[in-house]
Amino acid sequence: MTSMDGESIILNRDTGQYIALNITASTIFECINDGVSETALLEKLKKIFKVSNSDIEQDTKNFLKECIEKKIVFVE
Repeated sequence: MTSMDGESIILNRDTGQYIALNITASTIFECINDGVSETALLEKLKKIFKVSNSDIEQDTKNFLKECIEKKIVFVE
């Protein structure tokens, strides 16, 4: 992950695919890198951003789906 001017970018150097991250997505990606479980991740996001369970769950799933599609994150 590279940060510049308050925005973070994740790049897959093999494919050239990238994702620009807002603060929420940056937090999700950092948690993934730290090996945080999905449940712990969702709880952390709910505390930080004070949004509804359904919103944070859907936004997290959408972000992870995009990361997987662009081969930024791999599922074991």
